[in-house]
Amino acid sequence: MKKLARVERNSLKHEEIKLRKKLGRKLTYAEKSTIALYKHHPELKTVWGDVEASIPITIPEKGIQPAGLKLSLLPFQLESLYWMKKQEKSVWAGGMLAVSYPMGKTIQTIALMVADRQKPNLIIAPTVAVMQWKSEIETHTDDFKALVWHGSTREQNIKELEKYDVVLTTYAVLESCFRKQQSGFKRKGKIVKERSVLHTIEWKRIILDEAHNIKERSTNTAKATFELQSKYKWCLSGTPLQNRVGELYSLVRFLGGDPFSYYFCKRCDCKSLHWKFTDKRTCDDCGHSPMQVNLLQTCFWNNEILTPIQKNGMTGPGQIAFKKLKILLDRMMLRRTKLERADDLDLPPRTVIVRRDYFSEEEKELYLSLFSDAKRQFSTYVDSGTLLNNYSNIFSLITRMRQMACHPDLVLKSKRNAGVLTEDSGEAPVCRICQDIAEDAIQSRCRHIFDRECIKQYITTAVEVNPACPVCHLALSIDLEAPALEFD
Repeated sequence: MKKLARVERNSLKHEEIKLRKKLGRKLTYAEKSTIALYKHHPELKTVWGDVEASIPITIPEKGIQPAGLKLSLLPFQLESLYWMKKQEKSVWAGGMLAVSYPMGKTIQTIALMVADRQKPNLIIAPTVAVMQWKSEIETHTDDFKALVWHGSTREQNIKELEKYDVVLTTYAVLESCFRKQQSGFKRKGKIVKERSVLHTIEWKRIILDEAHNIKERSTNTAKATFELQSKYKWCLSGTPLQNRVGELYSLVRFLGGDPFSYYFCKRCDCKSLHWKFTDKRTCDDCGHSPMQVNLLQTCFWNNEILTPIQKNGMTGPGQIAFKKLKILLDRMMLRRTKLERADDLDLPPRTVIVRRDYFSEEEKELYLSLFSDAKRQFSTYVDSGTLLNNYSNIFSLITRMRQMACHPDLVLKSKRNAGVLTEDSGEAPVCRICQDIAEDAIQSRCRHIFDRECIKQYITTAVEVNPACPVCHLALSIDLEAPALEFD
């Protein structure tokens, strides 16, 4: 066994020397990893050439107006519809529709569902956009049945859900369902796991609105979307790439890009979207220990795209990585900006009006009081030398001042009624960190309500040993294992 390992190491070393002589420079870590990968995964040698040769780029053409859609689509929207229908017949079975506001990615997606009517379809959107989706579906279609799957009285019967053309839900609800299925929750001293209805149904289409919400691959929200099952998958976003190229991985992973989203082993021929250790000792696929997997596994996306671009920018290996990225995105993404289609949109010229408003005497007094408190707190951080350790608290102070400038009630009523749910809301309260619905709500001693996962992440990432409440900045005291709050 040792002899075979030595022979393999010598073989890899020989390949590295050959490549180093060919390039005339030292090899990068990614290039060394590539040599090891090719040893056990020879199919990766030609993967980019194979993609370029075997998967044609879908060129948008003017499509046909769907008969069941009440709204007449603009020319570029008909092109998008044609492209989306073609993409569903391609190897990707979906793609990324990256159109900027206000080019109507919602109506284009509704047009697709009308043109090829299959049910059920699942649309996951930010909380603020769910009702707009429902409104547009009801306004622009004749007999589409849409259900908003949200709140405490969600339908749990799978057969009933499958009767709807469209089921609308939020990222927060999806994450909560996934977490309860995977990790469970504490009830009467016991860990209880609850089946996720969303992950049980085989959907016809899954559509992620504002898909950049899953840009961080390690979050529960991203993992929850990865586990959903469907025939077709779509990512909608005006900004699919916000800060770094690594954010695209989650979108490619959701769409099921093989081999681009897989992790490959450098010592055997196994590959996986995520490594599993059922016996907590060895990998289910290759038998390596968790420590060995951390050393030996290589994410193909990181190795081919992310690392070369991060290390080299637009030069050398980075330039090659950008070319590979273009090969992939040309075949799975349609990018449209309003500047490109200004004539079709027929937008009026932009008019900028600067209006200066001033506080009333009462508003000025309230704002200055808050400003004095914030200034005093900031000075305390400076004097104690903990300024950099309290950036999140400083951000909260600035946010409160901005809220006060908008309207005093945003600060005064939120502080006074932090733990009170209005009688007519009929839903879970709002988390004071993410400002989204708190599906698994717990309350701190200072009576502020947070989603359990949000406050866990806040405490975990805090630099100080005893972090302050992100709302009132008093010492935070909260039971993370407390049962979820219930509201009528």
